[in-house]
Amino acid sequence: MKKLSMGLAGGVVLAAAALFFLSSMLVEQNARKTMNQVNLLIRESGYDVRLELLEVKKGLPTSTLEWKLNLGQLGQEIGVDSLRLTDRARPGFTGVVVTTHLQANAWYRAWVDQKLGGKDPLTITSTYPWVGDQSSTLALSAFKIKMPDGQTLQVKPGELTTTVDQSYTHLTGKGRFEGLRVADVLNLVDLEFEMDQKRASEQIWKGSSRVSLGECFVSGEMDEFWLTNAWVSSSLSMGLGKRTLSLDLEYGMDNADLPRMEIGESRMKFRIDGVNVSAYEKLMALYTKMVRETQFTGHDQAQVDRWIERHQAVFLASFEALLKEGLSFEVYDVKLSLPQGDVSGDFSLSLIRDTTLTQLIPMGASPQSALEIFSLKSGIRVPVSFATQYPFLLQPMLPGMQTGLFVPDGDSLSLGVETRDGRFILNGSELILQ
Repeated sequence: MKKLSMGLAGGVVLAAAALFFLSSMLVEQNARKTMNQVNLLIRESGYDVRLELLEVKKGLPTSTLEWKLNLGQLGQEIGVDSLRLTDRARPGFTGVVVTTHLQANAWYRAWVDQKLGGKDPLTITSTYPWVGDQSSTLALSAFKIKMPDGQTLQVKPGELTTTVDQSYTHLTGKGRFEGLRVADVLNLVDLEFEMDQKRASEQIWKGSSRVSLGECFVSGEMDEFWLTNAWVSSSLSMGLGKRTLSLDLEYGMDNADLPRMEIGESRMKFRIDGVNVSAYEKLMALYTKMVRETQFTGHDQAQVDRWIERHQAVFLASFEALLKEGLSFEVYDVKLSLPQGDVSGDFSLSLIRDTTLTQLIPMGASPQSALEIFSLKSGIRVPVSFATQYPFLLQPMLPGMQTGLFVPDGDSLSLGVETRDGRFILNGSELILQ
């Protein structure tokens, strides 16, 4: 019985050793798969950034992987041509747990040693299960840095977690940064982020994202800026049959104190609907080609302008393909709180037929022709005190106007515009566009 027990124990040990050896081999296989998928996503975006696996040192129970992220044109802009990453991968029965460090970069190591007393504030941990979604968590611990002007920059903790499925077609992310502060000059509080995106095609990722900020305060020599509880959300969806796209944006904030204006609670929604999928993909493919061939970073606009000039005909044809019946743009649920009162309104503009760029040209000389192409409807309300501040709002501005741009409406001024049966209606009266 004792020999049997020892035999079983030895078998378990050998099996475990074999499993860990097999797992260490799978670590490299999984790493190369990840590298290929990441490079594919970057290449589809048009940028020349590239991830490279330099070395794999297999071991038990931990393997070491050395990576190099070549930053291409971006590296030239920021003065760092590449980023070195070191992974410590520990395989297990369910997958691999990886910790990543930046200490292989001399500039990063020097920064940590000289500015932070050798304490690295960054921790990156990733989990690669044999089955299921992969996840990575970047955690930032609090630290302080002495600025050149003698003031202290206080950086607060933060954390960002992302997940991706095995096919790299479903990405999610969620993060929170508690903020940073420089005495009474700068204060950033509670920056939060979340997203959920699914790959519909090489050019289209549908899903939603949201960014919010609890507070931002900036004080300069002359002016101050203060913003509280601001957020922006977006979503991209596809219509029935996957022939059209809809993009929704929503913005809001509780308060903003600007140098010459104070804005209270504000909300606004945008929507672009009826975007032809095929035309959008062609236009985005052309944009990606431009980014790849010019490595556009925003500094060499002349290079981009020359590229666009050479491809102008293709650009115009791709844009024209978007001008299909049903394409629409809306701004709605607008609320803007000002010291004088609230501003509210909505605006919608849509194509009522397929249109070419050539058909848009006559509108410059004959605005009335736009009524054969577009449908328009808008309503805006502003505080009545605007009549005193901006008296021209109540005065006719164009020949044929029977009212001003705005008309008195109770305790507000209102603007009503719509196209109806081929006519342009302003505040209830027809206006012939000239």
